[in-house]
Amino acid sequence: AGWGQFVDIEYISNDDPGHQDETVAIKVEKAGTLKDLLTETDAGVVKELKIEGEIDYTDIEYIRICTALESLDLSGAQITDDGTGRANATPEKAFSGYASLTKVVLPQGLEFIGAESFKGALISAATVPASVIEIGDAAFMDCKNLTSFLLPSGVSVVPASAFENCENLSSVALHLGVKEIGDKAFKNCVAITAFGIPSDLEIIGNEAFAATKIADVGFGEVMKSIGSKAFAGTPVTKVTSLNPEPPVLAEDAFDASVYENATLVISDFYEEAYKSDGVWSLFKNIELKHGTVVDPDGYTRINNEEAGSLAEILTPEIKTSCTKLRIWGCLNREDFVQIKNLTKLEELDLEKVTIEASSSDAEMYPADEFPKMAFQSSTNIKVVKLPASIESIGDSAFEESGLTEIVIPANVKSVGVYLFAHCASLTKVTIEDGLEATNTYMFLGCSALTEVNLP
Repeated sequence: AGWGQFVDIEYISNDDPGHQDETVAIKVEKAGTLKDLLTETDAGVVKELKIEGEIDYTDIEYIRICTALESLDLSGAQITDDGTGRANATPEKAFSGYASLTKVVLPQGLEFIGAESFKGALISAATVPASVIEIGDAAFMDCKNLTSFLLPSGVSVVPASAFENCENLSSVALHLGVKEIGDKAFKNCVAITAFGIPSDLEIIGNEAFAATKIADVGFGEVMKSIGSKAFAGTPVTKVTSLNPEPPVLAEDAFDASVYENATLVISDFYEEAYKSDGVWSLFKNIELKHGTVVDPDGYTRINNEEAGSLAEILTPEIKTSCTKLRIWGCLNREDFVQIKNLTKLEELDLEKVTIEASSSDAEMYPADEFPKMAFQSSTNIKVVKLPASIESIGDSAFEESGLTEIVIPANVKSVGVYLFAHCASLTKVTIEDGLEATNTYMFLGCSALTEVNLP
């Protein structure tokens, strides 16, 4: 009697008088009143529960009387107080050790997941909204049934013991903005055999990946430190480091057998720095990439320090099979001829390149100009990121190429004729502020072109 004053409750059953497969939807008008809306009798048979409205830590604690609960949907709820006065946060130990709960959908707009929120729970899936910016220590520790996890893009730190002892966790997706992986974050996650370490990652804590099954480890350019026993008990066979300055590496970060048997892959540009470092020098097997490294996004990177010398740096592997190439340093017309001959190349990143003046057959090619006919008729080329420093682009630079889309950077003031003529696959062109005029036949015959963004 009088429940209609507080709440909308919907029961959905399978015509079972015992309500053994009960699904209940509840709208809570006032945080802290769930206990007035859900009787212990009903709670004892509820298997699927959906809660909307405002709730607080007392309501979340009360949910534990649902001893048969398997699925909890809080997507339409807002947590007003986690017990510390913080809103949009799950309380510490909110669902820890819950014996029957296997699925939780957290509130949209949630920003914080409290420490040990799911520790020891039987969840196999946790839908974490994109709004989350912080996860507490040991939030998913001991979740034996958890198999995969997608870290929200706003979270920059994987906290200590976040997934420790999650023995069935095999897939973890971390975005590029993650800066730190805390102590024991993935310790004893024995199902993890491969792990894509984000390129922006700076710190790996003590025992972070201990007793996993990762064989191939790669550190990006900004990696600063790898803690004690970070990969202890892990069968690492290959370590790649892209940082020109060797990161601080704890001597026991890897097992002694790893230093003895695994291969350390570094660029020959950095060889002296790594061999003179007291810990990195413990690696017995070093593989040098001649002027190249492979970035986390799959691009093979070349540092061409002297214009005109690219032919000496291009390895046979790059010449025959490279599809994604990133070049730093200086290039001239002669180097562009070498690039054009890479018939497997599909994506080319030249953003950090400077172009020097050169001549060929008595014809001058100015500095800071993308050479004319550079990729004319190169049908394999699909994506080119132009140098940020160039001021002009020569005639027919991409005429009849396989280009699909391109951005003309802001420094470019002029472009040549027939620039993209007959690029049959070109769909999108963005011209940043700077270009004063398009030129004759710029998009002639671009039959697939659907979007041109002008300054």
